[in-house]
Amino acid sequence: MGADLAEAFAKRGGLVYMPPDRNRLTLAYDLTVVTPGQSQGLLIPCLAMDKVPEDVQPNCVTIVNPTAPKVTIRKYGEFLENDLDYDPRNPETFEEDASFIVRGDWFFPGFYTAESVSMPDHMWMVGEEEITVSAIQDSEEYRFLASFAVVDHSTRSKSVNLTFSAA
Repeated sequence: MGADLAEAFAKRGGLVYMPPDRNRLTLAYDLTVVTPGQSQGLLIPCLAMDKVPEDVQPNCVTIVNPTAPKVTIRKYGEFLENDLDYDPRNPETFEEDASFIVRGDWFFPGFYTAESVSMPDHMWMVGEEEITVSAIQDSEEYRFLASFAVVDHSTRSKSVNLTFSAA
């Protein structure tokens, strides 16, 4: 895997982005207030590759800010926050906290999930307005809130067809 520039949209609606006045991934419903630097992430091979099973290593990613590559998205508590790779909070868990297993078509065709490496069986999920990391639940609501459409900018010009549904 190389590096892919991508954006994520929650299945329930809203663009995932990092607002300038907060340090947590949040949903934007008014896309006119979001810049590409706030919504795009550069997906690189995960920092904790040696800690994930070989069969999921191709799907293990770390997400960095494309305009400031030292800024990395990491799980911190139940939230997804920016952190500096050269001076992270909780450095002993940084590599695992900044690594996610991304799977396509997991709950819904055409949608992706992101599982935390540091907390197996916990996935990204839409919270009140922020993206949280939550234990997998066997419910339709959880599957809906843990599903994201991903726009890969390296293939976007080659025709990306996304389908959003309210159900």
